[in-house]
Amino acid sequence: MLGVCGVSVGLQNLQKTLKTLEQTDGIRITLVDKDGNLQLNNESLNLDTAALMKLIGDQPSEEFALKKLNGSRLIVKHIPELDWYLVVQRDEVNLMNTFLNAVLYTGGAFFATLLILLILIRLSVSAAQR
Repeated sequence: MLGVCGVSVGLQNLQKTLKTLEQTDGIRITLVDKDGNLQLNNESLNLDTAALMKLIGDQPSEEFALKKLNGSRLIVKHIPELDWYLVVQRDEVNLMNTFLNAVLYTGGAFFATLLILLILIRLSVSAAQR
């Protein structure tokens, strides 16, 4: 079967690739046509397509659109060649946890580096005074 993009990528292979991305990045991915019918999705998707189509409106955009729907953040991209929408969904709770983890790791690394730098400066000053 010729794939969605016309490059001989089977739909099953595309679905496996999307499922791998979903698992590694903690997101949900689907393709929806202009009428709100799911064209390609994995079992984990929980998306109200009627509400999504109402959010998107009638004007397909060539840009990514950030939307909020039922406690999730959506990134929606219109694919004009197919007249479908690529929808990437991420729960706000997971998004906030990812953000907080990044802040904690960055802050921890900053303070550890600062502490090491202060210790080295203190040792250098002590050695220079002797």
